[in-house]
Amino acid sequence: MTTKVRLWLLPCVHEPNERYVARSSMARSLAGTEFAPESMSFEPRDACWDVYQAAARRLHPDLRHVLVHVERLEGKSLTQRHLLTKDFWRVVLPSGCLELVDTAQAWSSGQSPDHLVSAAPVHPDTPLRLLDGLLCSDRFHLLALPGSQLTSIQPLLEKGWSYAKQGAMQFPDALLACMSTGDCMGVMPLGRFDDPDRSVVALGLPHWAAALASVGEH
Repeated sequence: MTTKVRLWLLPCVHEPNERYVARSSMARSLAGTEFAPESMSFEPRDACWDVYQAAARRLHPDLRHVLVHVERLEGKSLTQRHLLTKDFWRVVLPSGCLELVDTAQAWSSGQSPDHLVSAAPVHPDTPLRLLDGLLCSDRFHLLALPGSQLTSIQPLLEKGWSYAKQGAMQFPDALLACMSTGDCMGVMPLGRFDDPDRSVVALGLPHWAAALASVGEH
């Protein structure tokens, strides 16, 4: 059975609404486009991801997705920390996921006392639905931006953010700040565990959200 996907344009994700609320004040300027099944279902979000990804390609032919992860260092031995510094993505990704990202093009922040942040471009031909499980852990985040601007997010990695300040179905303030500059969009699956209300939402400046909604309806 084919899942029909409906698009919702969220004019301001920081204000109360029935779809998605970003709780940080850093999201005041952000809007969203949600890709949701027409009826609630316990089925996987595959159709939502596929419709989003098709819309993203129409929005910008060179749009790339970047997987961002922050790894907690507290309690790790010197050997474990060395492995993370040397081969971050091979250490943190589950078996079978390593081939989904371009680790040769990955870059990391300077190591802070309690965390290490790294970003790796997702291979252009990777179906984003394959990343759903990772993103639902709320420890991995997905950004979307033109391929020519990939290096624009490197400063936020250098700054990093506290591992302890991540909330369920929320982006860290550092990533929201990047979205508010217009450099990128953030993409996230909504709904966890046995929640039947499952969807995919993309956050960005209002013109990004409106354009994505427009191309997504075609």
